[in-house]
Amino acid sequence: MRESSAFHKTKNFCTRLRGDAGAVFETLRQALLRFGPAEGHVTIDITASANSPSLA
Repeated sequence: MRESSAFHKTKNFCTRLRGDAGAVFETLRQALLRFGPAEGHVTIDITASANSPSLA
């Protein structure tokens, strides 16, 4: 994820992504596809927010 244009920072086992929704969701897709063997399993918790916090 660090190589993605959507990567922002990491903290306490979390990764923060930001930017265009297409780039963010593509980063998540790539992370899941590259996670490990196909016979394994992955769980993921995502919190998505649009336009928050606002700049105004």
